[in-house]
Amino acid sequence: MCQIAGFFVSFLGAVAIIAATVMNSWSTQDLENDPVAAVYNTKGLWQTCETGSSGYTECRPYMTILGLPGFLGIAGIIASTAMDQWKVQDLYDNPVTSVVSSMGLWRSCVTESSGFTDCRPFFTIMGLPALVQACRALMIVGIVLATIGILVSIFALKCIKIGNMEDKAKANLTLTSGIMFAVAGVCAIAGVSVYANSIVNNFVIQTVSINMGSLQTRYNAVSYKAPTHNTIYKSGGTYNENDYKKNMASSDAGRQSNPAKFDYV
Repeated sequence: MCQIAGFFVSFLGAVAIIAATVMNSWSTQDLENDPVAAVYNTKGLWQTCETGSSGYTECRPYMTILGLPGFLGIAGIIASTAMDQWKVQDLYDNPVTSVVSSMGLWRSCVTESSGFTDCRPFFTIMGLPALVQACRALMIVGIVLATIGILVSIFALKCIKIGNMEDKAKANLTLTSGIMFAVAGVCAIAGVSVYANSIVNNFVIQTVSINMGSLQTRYNAVSYKAPTHNTIYKSGGTYNENDYKKNMASSDAGRQSNPAKFDYV
């Protein structure tokens, strides 16, 4: 019975927390300051509402940078920075073993046909290619700027009061956080684009090299066999041994008089 009672109390507590989070009565304006219009103003964590004397209620959400897009953006940058699928080897070149090779910014992984994955981190920093180091730097800068932008936008919320901070100061904080989010997004896009461009260029170079090697192999495979002296091609008539000897003698005489004309390789 104690366990059942504890479960129901915990459930009611969770429902109360959710209800308190979404409700709009965190801040309520007293009607003493506006007895004529009788407008009832309330503010919550997500929106502000106005209730007129007719009973009509109009609510407006906080149009701020600190919302779902900001959190999704920084979550996406962090996830893409940590993932190992920045470069994946196609199975077309290795259809027998069916081994998938992938590499990220921090380690390389090999997945066998059995499903087992073995990952090895890069035990160096300065020994890595300049491209990987540049992509690491861009992604880390993007994460840092996005985190600072979230912190700045928190202080720009209207529901948070810091001394006598005016609305103009909060607007400047909102603009600053927006610029930080934009720069963070540019850094992430630049890092991913540079890495992808490198993969495309390497693929094109390898494809051209393979095609050129195939053409060179075919060219070397073609051989030319010169006819022997015993082979005689004649358009017609009968074979005459005396004519053959005369032709050979004239050919030898011409070769001696003009050797350059009969130099064959």
